[in-house]
Formats: sequence, C-alpha cells, structure tokens
Amino acid sequence: MPPRIGGDSRAANRDGAVTPPRSSEEPAAPTLLYLSESDVRAAFTADVAHASQHAAFIALGRGEALLPARLLLPGRGDDVAFCYAARAEASAPAVSKFGSVHAGNVDAGLPAVHALVTVLDPTTGVPTCVMAGTTLTTRRTAAASAVAMEALWSPDSSGRDDVRVADGAGVGARDGTGVHVAIVGSGVQAEAHAHALCAVGGEHTVGRIRLAARDRASADELVARWHTTRPEGAPDMELVDTVEQACADADVIAVCTTSTTPVLEATWVRDGALVISVGSFSAERSEVPSDLVAQARVVVDDRETALADNGCVVAALMAGVLETGSVETLGEVLVRDAARADDDDAERHVWNDDSSNNGVTNHGAADSDAGAHGERRPRVTLYASVGIGLQDAAAAVAVQEAAQRAGVGTPLPL
Repeated sequence: MPPRIGGDSRAANRDGAVTPPRSSEEPAAPTLLYLSESDVRAAFTADVAHASQHAAFIALGRGEALLPARLLLPGRGDDVAFCYAARAEASAPAVSKFGSVHAGNVDAGLPAVHALVTVLDPTTGVPTCVMAGTTLTTRRTAAASAVAMEALWSPDSSGRDDVRVADGAGVGARDGTGVHVAIVGSGVQAEAHAHALCAVGGEHTVGRIRLAARDRASADELVARWHTTRPEGAPDMELVDTVEQACADADVIAVCTTSTTPVLEATWVRDGALVISVGSFSAERSEVPSDLVAQARVVVDDRETALADNGCVVAALMAGVLETGSVETLGEVLVRDAARADDDDAERHVWNDDSSNNGVTNHGAADSDAGAHGERRPRVTLYASVGIGLQDAAAAVAVQEAAQRAGVGTPLPL
C-alpha cells in the first residue's frame, strides 16, 4: 500500500505501517562536543591545568577517587597502546583516555604520544565530549609537577640567601633571585615544565632556568622558542653543555627524558633539592639512579602504580635501597598539609583567646614528620610520576567546562 498523502501527517515505513510523528515533548537527540588540539590549547590554560591537578590529587589523597589499573597493549618494538579510566568521585563524570606511545614518531616529525579522551555524563552515561589528548596529557603532567613543587619544596630547603622574592613578584624573577630550575631534555615535556613551573609564582617564583639535552639541535630550537613564548616576567633559558652544569646549585631539577638509563648522578644534586622525574613511565625506564633514590624522600602520583610501573622506584626496590613503606603519595602530602594548615589556624585562634600560651607555637606535627623515615634521613626529595587516569579525568572535565564557557569546540550529533 503506498504512503498516504494529504490530511494525515503520519509517516509510513517500508511495510506501509504508519508511525505517529515525534512529539514536541520528546527530548532532543544528544550532541557530543568535539575539541581539537587547538581547542584544548585554548581552554587548558596554565591556571586551569594547575587547579585541575591539585583537585585530582586532593581527591586521591582523601580516598574519594575511583582509579582502576591502567591497560597496556604492547605493539611492535617499544610501541605501546594504553587505556586509562577514572572519575574523581562516584558522582563525577567517568573519563577514559585511549592512546599510544610511538617513540619513532619523533623522526617523522610527529608527537610520540597520541590519544583521544572521552567524557561521560555522570547521570545518564551518555558521551558528552571527545577531545584530542596530546596537549591535555602534556599540560596535565607538567601542571602536576608544579603542584608537587609547591608541596614538596620551599625556600627553607635551598640553603641560599637570595632565593626569596618580594611579595607580589610576577611569574619570574630575572635578577637571579627565586627558584633555580634545571631541565633535562628538550622534548614537549621539557618545554611544558618550563611553562608550568614559571606559572606558579609567589615563594616559588622561578629566577633561573638551565637546560641540558642530548639533542643539541632540538635544545637550540626550544631555547629560541622560549624566548618568544615564555610567560611575562619569566627568566631566560640558558642552554648548557652537560647535565651536571644544569644541576649545579639547582633547587628543582625536572628530568623529562625517555631514557632507559639514568641521565644524572647523585653527586650532582644539592642537598634540599627537589628532583622531578616524568620519563620513567614503565618498569624498564629509569632516568634517575638508584643511589639518588636511596638518599631521597620518595613521593609518587599513585603508590600501586609506581611500585609496579615506575622504573626509578622499581629499580631502587630491586636494589634493596628503598622500602615500599617509605613511599608517599602526592595526594597524601597535600591532604596532610591542608589538615595541618587548618590545625595551625585553629591553634592561632586559641592563642589569641588564651594568653597562657605566651605566643609559643607547638610544632609537634612537624617534628613527628621529621622522624617519619626512621633512621633514614633523606637529603633530597624525588617526585616520581608515571601519570594516572585521574589526572586525565580532572583535566578533561576542566577543559570541557572551560570550552563550554568560551564557546569553543564543535557540537556533533550522536
């Protein structure tokens, strides 16, 4: 029977059956927001990145985050595909990142890491956003390192008289005061770390950056690019010949390589320094030597992940110079510091109301921390990062929200 024409607005299917028109009250078909790399770069500013990573590790430290083990899928040679999934809490959006690491891409002028990130609505589970994951991964990693610098290093650690900068100082201090930073490597993480660390400011204002890298041509390009793209007020980047020269008197050393063997020596690292390692993301890669790990307070992004997959940690455990019980997490440190700050505020309130204290401060919590490692007195701090799905989850939600506020991205029908 042919479809009816005229007075009936209903439509007929192939079998001639007539279906009623769609009600105006039916929900609209869901749309998916697509964010390209350029969209993510516009939305994922230094401030957004830093705030997202601080929130991520606080959630992890409080035990609120849901973080299953990552999935690794080996390929040819050293190539590997990976999949992360996480959510900041049970009611937060679920986020998954699927991507790969192909070191040979660098020779072809391509990033070594590619990924796509998917965000699901926390109520319906409907996909709400898909975004390119390369910039997100790069910037969230560096932002987490900046959070670690704030939490794990202070001017009191340096032993230098000129490290402190005046209140209200900008993102950098070109007169040489402030934090002395060494960066090892010349890839995307090296550049991202320079930007992220310089964005912190305050008592962590960067006053000097020295760069050392095996690939001199790539390092020259990075220094030239930094001259035109660095944040306002940030210092020049000085390229030196050796890693030892870069580390000389450095307060913070960011090791951003893909090396399978250590690229620095323990004797090059000054007492009180913070060493950040982001390149030992598998058990076979160890860019920091075990004798330095043995002298360090070791802080990781996630304990279970680090004990299995962080090459620096795994090597030190196998060498017998590190105990699993001494490994801290960044989330634990942030939560403990926040609680201590609340306690200090409460104590100050009590002292203001009770003159019997005579203004004497009780530092019992700090004193007990000093003995947390027992007889093992660390002379440096190591933040060893593998990268975890919770970082991607926090970053992706922050990027989606920022993009929606700015009207960035392309809506697509599902």
